[in-house]
Amino acid sequence: MSKSSISCLVMILAFCWEPSEIDATAPPVTPYNPKPAVGDLILPMPNGAEMVFRKITVPGRSFWGASDRIVQVGDGEGDIFEGLQRVQISGSFPAASEDFWIYYLGKYEVTKAQLAAVMGLEALLTATGDSAENAKIQRLSGLELEKALTKPLVFVSWHSIRQFIHFYNLWLFDERHPERIASLPKMSGSPGFIRLPTEIEWEYAARGGFPALQEGSFKNKLPFPPEQMVTHAWFLRNAKHRVRPVGLRFPNQLDLYDMLGNAQELTSDLFRPEIWQGKPGGLAARGGSVATRGIDMRSSRREEVEIYKW
Repeated sequence: MSKSSISCLVMILAFCWEPSEIDATAPPVTPYNPKPAVGDLILPMPNGAEMVFRKITVPGRSFWGASDRIVQVGDGEGDIFEGLQRVQISGSFPAASEDFWIYYLGKYEVTKAQLAAVMGLEALLTATGDSAENAKIQRLSGLELEKALTKPLVFVSWHSIRQFIHFYNLWLFDERHPERIASLPKMSGSPGFIRLPTEIEWEYAARGGFPALQEGSFKNKLPFPPEQMVTHAWFLRNAKHRVRPVGLRFPNQLDLYDMLGNAQELTSDLFRPEIWQGKPGGLAARGGSVATRGIDMRSSRREEVEIYKW
């Protein structure tokens, strides 16, 4: 990628429901789940594709709020828009234990293959602004094409992102195919839906969530020791502006891959000076990318992405 291509965008999709049961065995390896693990929650997609999620546990019994769910985010030594803040993280659904709530986050960055599965290869080439990569994809076939499509979805417009999420939800809820709904986790008989996560949902998970709160590492600048960055993230030093296929680095404590580095990740929130207040601007992107220097990589990193101008 060129040095000007620093606004690499990718979606981490959150979906709002709790499964009644998760298989205690790890699923098989697939192009959509290269690092399967016990607890993976897998949703079907068109043309045999999949999307994989991990459960994120949030402490606190109360529905409306609990002191256990007040966490500190930001970085006192970070950018001007990363000041320390105390905010509440709220799970979407009660867990089996009454002392916790949960939500779900995509295990990997959304790939080109997943957008192509929902909208078609031609729509993928139209949606992404990476002309050099698109020209390469059009010349590929078979295993070479499959490998190229395992890379994160980057340089995609806000309109295309909304279309992808909308069409995927419509596919899941197609009343002509009740088997899709039957296979989905439900709450009170109602299945959930796909959406982008909020900034706080993203940062809570990026910092390691409840396990990090328990071990006292949640407030750390990184969710791993700084000397291990090359094994956990693709950034400027080891990626040199080139986005890599998902799942090649080590995951964080929640088995989430590429939360930092590779492609920065879009949230559902409008960008504000603080996560919870200030004049809203474009969209908030998180996590850094293959163009981010190691010294600038941190869980609190926030960037504003313009919605219509690129």
